[in-house]
Amino acid sequence: MTSCRRLLGISVAVLAAAAVTWPVGSQAGASPAWVDRGLHVVGGPVAAGDRIVVLASAPDRSVWLEAVDAKTGAVEWKLPERFSEITAGVVTTPVVRDGIALALVPAGSPTSPLVRLEGVRVTSGAIAWRQRAPVVVTDAPTGCPAPLGSGGFCLVTVSSRSTPPQLVAVSASRGTVEATVPGIERLMSTTPGLYETVGRPSAVVGVRVPGGTDWGQRVSALFGAGYDPNYGWEFDLFGAVEAGSVGPAPVGHNTIALGRAKTVGLSIATGTRLWSDPGAFECFGVDLIPGPWLCRLTGTAATTASADITVSADATLTLEGFDPATGGIRWRVPIGHSGIAAMLRGDVALADANRLLARPRQGRERVVDLRSGRTSPATPGQTFWCAHANLFKINPPLGIGAERIGSSLYDPCDAAGHTVARAPSNSVPSIARAAGMHVWASPTGLEAVRG
Repeated sequence: MTSCRRLLGISVAVLAAAAVTWPVGSQAGASPAWVDRGLHVVGGPVAAGDRIVVLASAPDRSVWLEAVDAKTGAVEWKLPERFSEITAGVVTTPVVRDGIALALVPAGSPTSPLVRLEGVRVTSGAIAWRQRAPVVVTDAPTGCPAPLGSGGFCLVTVSSRSTPPQLVAVSASRGTVEATVPGIERLMSTTPGLYETVGRPSAVVGVRVPGGTDWGQRVSALFGAGYDPNYGWEFDLFGAVEAGSVGPAPVGHNTIALGRAKTVGLSIATGTRLWSDPGAFECFGVDLIPGPWLCRLTGTAATTASADITVSADATLTLEGFDPATGGIRWRVPIGHSGIAAMLRGDVALADANRLLARPRQGRERVVDLRSGRTSPATPGQTFWCAHANLFKINPPLGIGAERIGSSLYDPCDAAGHTVARAPSNSVPSIARAAGMHVWASPTGLEAVRG
């Protein structure tokens, strides 16, 4: 499986290896509160009351689910965790609903993908419920589609090698199975509701829980021949329209034709394609700033012998904002060639929840507002959140690769990308806020400032 939400058509391992060189320096914020140096966060952080929940990886490649006190950074509890058979390119984060965190606790031998589902009370670490029968999980747990929504955990499981996968909705408070939808392979959207089905040709369906499948569409009918979720995907819901991209087939080994990327809008009620735009939704899955924007690209992208990403000399990039209802382009900002590879990796600097730092084709770096397309110069002394792709390795089940991609890591930086001591006052979506603290995962640990 070559699925990867972050970069379509280029392997998970290559992408992550291309983006794991980070600047070194002080990570302390404006009002230092606490720092847990050496903790390698691979999922989260997620705020839950006055706790912060993360997935963390140890040097021995073990993984655990951990809750810390947001005010002090003290570890309140931890449990061993296993990624089972979740696709390596899918970023897996803790899921918390109604004060209960879902744990995928290892079951069976160290090389087995079997896990036992447990509900853990975030405040105490006490087990609220435990399912007796172990399962294999093949897609990252999330909340559920409506009408169950945030009242449940939804995940794709198989009970044995001989049984097909199904979407299972588990009550967050009781651990009981509220609904199942057979034949589901994986979630396609940031907002639960759009899923890919098992089998060929590739197809997507709209799902309600409880309720089941509302409609189905072949991927080729929506995007054309040569597009498949196995080459990557990224969707999100805007009102009644699901907008997103599915990857085109590579044109060579780890090489993609950037100009083939397209974004489509679907009716979430019927699956009807409403419109199609050239370009990659949220820039091939760089969902650090979610919203109705895309990257219109030309040229090719490939990997080098040193596992870096390189783009062809004729490659171009234009950021574009679109109307989710019609696909109409609302604004355009052409970006210089030097910023294309970094954007594809997700190696970007964020000013806040809506603005990123980019270098237009003419002139110096400017801050681009992805809501309006307005640009402004970076002010003297302005600080940003520099995001970095996060590679880690696990002790995998038999037949599964060791390399995975985790949640993006951040450090405070200046407009040149150098690490700075003072954290920005503005937050970004991946920074958790709890108990009066801003908490983020950095290349060197878990860190917090008051704010």
